[in-house]
Amino acid sequence: MKELLLNFKNPTIIHHYDTDGISSATILYDFLISNGIEPKLLCMKGLNRFNIDQIKDINEKILVDLGTHYANVLKDAIIIDHHKPSVNASNLINAHYLNFDGSIEISSSGLVHFITGNKPEIGLVGAVGDRQWPFIGYNKRLLEKVLLEKKIYSKTDLTLYGKFNRPLFSMLSYFFRDFLLDYRQAIKFLEDLEIKQKDGERWRSYSDLNPEEKEILIKAIIEKAYFMDMDIQDIYNEIYYLNYGGLYNYIDIEELSTIINSVGRQGKSNVGIDILKGNEKALVQGIEISKIQQRKLVNALRYAEENLLEFDKFNVLDGRNVIDSSIIGIVTSMINKSTTIGIAKEENYLKISIRSNTYDVSELISKIVKEMDAEGGGHTRAGGLVIEEDRLEKFLDIIKKLLEK
Repeated sequence: MKELLLNFKNPTIIHHYDTDGISSATILYDFLISNGIEPKLLCMKGLNRFNIDQIKDINEKILVDLGTHYANVLKDAIIIDHHKPSVNASNLINAHYLNFDGSIEISSSGLVHFITGNKPEIGLVGAVGDRQWPFIGYNKRLLEKVLLEKKIYSKTDLTLYGKFNRPLFSMLSYFFRDFLLDYRQAIKFLEDLEIKQKDGERWRSYSDLNPEEKEILIKAIIEKAYFMDMDIQDIYNEIYYLNYGGLYNYIDIEELSTIINSVGRQGKSNVGIDILKGNEKALVQGIEISKIQQRKLVNALRYAEENLLEFDKFNVLDGRNVIDSSIIGIVTSMINKSTTIGIAKEENYLKISIRSNTYDVSELISKIVKEMDAEGGGHTRAGGLVIEEDRLEKFLDIIKKLLEK
């Protein structure tokens, strides 16, 4: 498989814009460069019948973390992907063909490492980005490798984003929806714990707290999560820190994954690749970009609070012309209802995101695709598809009938 990649002279790496896609592209880019091949990079929100013409004429293309369903159409491309395949093609290197479950035990970045032997630690960053947690299967093998090589170390701690670079109230808002919608509640929560939030004019972060303060805060967060019927393991668990070097030294890979995801969704995937290469200036830039993403999420969740439509078997968030298509999946996940469908408008089609704790989303999408000749895919708890806007009513009718069964 490695030899196939090395046959290219001037390839273009076409990758998805999320953490796993950017991680995959970084591993592959580094591998090709180290073998004397200098590839171009092209980031895409996804691949579908509305945009496939944009890449058809590109010579020597390698697709990572997207393109499985188009393997028979893009016969001149190599496609490396972990999503469940609906076609069988010789140019498709898919996790499921290699006896890995691409939903839970290997992501596309892990698969690129499997092929190239390159950058195992970045393979884990991609896995975290795709919520493949806890690590099992090939991801667990990657973890054992990087722990042994001391590229990553572990300890039990809060899993919340922003432990190193955000004020305490901001860190809390990344996990508790009530705090995200109103940061003053988070500030009061900390005041009630008598935890000092500022040093002079500077807001303190979690990393600034002494051991006693951390113990008080961790206990209070776990209690709040328990009463909100949240999974405690999502808050306090084994944390893995990447040996990043420089000012940041070690950085939580979940935190790093969130930053990479933010820059990709803000159209700055090149910054994400530079971050994963160890560029400290890019990391500072990525942290700033993630703040923009946070503001978008706050506004989107406020809209969702007032406009979520609740039906018997599912909920619908119609975010057309209000919620950016790049974050509709994140917002749909954060709503945390049993089954939620998010809708956002792309240029000339609709992007549908489905999240469920009740149904197998991948199976559900497969049935929808057959019923209405749409296209999409996903994993057990999350997935999506794209449809023409005038077919939305038909889509909702089909999903209603499927869930009633």
